[in-house]
Amino acid sequence: MVMTSATPAAKNSSSGSPLSWRQRVCRRLFEPVDNSSLTVFRMAFGIAIAAYAWETFTTPVLAADYIQPKMHLTYFGFEWVRPWPGDGMYLHFLVLFLAGIGTALGLFYRLAAFMLLVSFTHVFLIERALYNNHYYLIILLAFLANVIPLHRGWSLDSVRNPRRYSPQLPQWMLWLVRFQLGIVYFYGGLAKLDADWLRGQPMGMWLAAKSDLPVIGPWLANGAIVPIFSIGGFLIDLLAVPLLLWRRTRLAMFTVLVVFHLLNSVLFSIGLFPWLMIVATLIFFPPDWPRRLFQIPNAFPLQATPDLTSWTPRRKIVGAFLAVYLGIQLIVPLRLHLDRGNASWTEYGQLFAWRMMLRQKLTGVRFYGTDPATGQQGVIDITPFLTQRQAAQMSRDPDLIVHFCRQLADYYRQRGVPELQIRVKAMASLNGRKPQLLIDPTVDLAQQHRSFGPQPWIMPLTEPFPSEPWNEPIDQWERLIDIPLAAPQSLPGTTAEKALTP
Repeated sequence: MVMTSATPAAKNSSSGSPLSWRQRVCRRLFEPVDNSSLTVFRMAFGIAIAAYAWETFTTPVLAADYIQPKMHLTYFGFEWVRPWPGDGMYLHFLVLFLAGIGTALGLFYRLAAFMLLVSFTHVFLIERALYNNHYYLIILLAFLANVIPLHRGWSLDSVRNPRRYSPQLPQWMLWLVRFQLGIVYFYGGLAKLDADWLRGQPMGMWLAAKSDLPVIGPWLANGAIVPIFSIGGFLIDLLAVPLLLWRRTRLAMFTVLVVFHLLNSVLFSIGLFPWLMIVATLIFFPPDWPRRLFQIPNAFPLQATPDLTSWTPRRKIVGAFLAVYLGIQLIVPLRLHLDRGNASWTEYGQLFAWRMMLRQKLTGVRFYGTDPATGQQGVIDITPFLTQRQAAQMSRDPDLIVHFCRQLADYYRQRGVPELQIRVKAMASLNGRKPQLLIDPTVDLAQQHRSFGPQPWIMPLTEPFPSEPWNEPIDQWERLIDIPLAAPQSLPGTTAEKALTP
């Protein structure tokens, strides 16, 4: 049962005069709704975080990603964020696990939700090479879990203190979560209005690589299926929200999304994101669906809230918060359109924009060091500094390449090379194009600074979209594409390389 205000829709109950638009907005935001769907969302979200933390805690992933790397590739402005020393990261993930359990159970909810937000955000900021859109979404949902009292429904806190229990919450809380999830779908679809995506890349290359899967593999190898996946993915993302909001199409759209997310989970390694989205998308159903589905009686009937049309000081604060938060979520993904160049090539504007699965970027990179005091030159071996995963992510992102070069310069400065010059030969193949230079190899990147916008030393994408994807192995690129950059001597502490490093 959904209880709404007893106030008539068109008139002020006290004066009988028509409501102003401000009064109608106030009423719509603060009228009470059943909070059982938000409670189920809280449980699912907490369980998902606990599962993620436990899996990381009990596998070699934690040490490989957060303890063993000698250098970390951080976010611009957050270079100061570091992992805990010693075994501190194990304790950190244990705290994150307990925070997830506390959130799911609604036990000491305020503390649990706060620790979940802080601990997950810290993990997120340590290493940009691990960036994923669903990690960013988790931070946003964790923030909303601190704003919304999700423990007012079925929770251990309400058992410990029954006065905390309430069967209803203001409607704006429900719509705020819906909005956050809707942003992911909508901007994910909008991003697929991309020339490469609509031509079938990189989807075609990914499906071809999965042709050995049992049962569905032969279907994926058929080129005719590529447009179905590309156009279908675009339409599903773009139409998900309006069709979920319309009662007549809601169940059908949810069914499509379940199949869509399960297929993504089978074909692509994207962690818990498909499962989280399947459960979270249930928030678009009527707010009392769990109570009706499980036939749970409500011992505390919903009560109409009086005076829903007055903007009290507290409601004004809520309205201002909603305006600012919604504005940020709408504007941030659009910032890439202010930058020049292809975001999949320059990587600027790529983060926090819900640009999911739009590029297959094969890269090879070599770092040349020059000591101007002695004239010695050589190829710097990056394997002692970065893990394979870090190196793969760094090699395709100009901002991370500069960040790494500056860390390398600091490393050699501490070892007696105060003004090391570092130039980079980076080649990249975007969505099957012939490889070309990503970075101007004549620029000393140790002297460059990170920026929010594209830099002039990023080479523009000039290779045309190919009729057939480039499939030559990376170790043959230099032989096939002659882009010389001399390095006649070896720098002390480095090793010469014959081929590009993947």
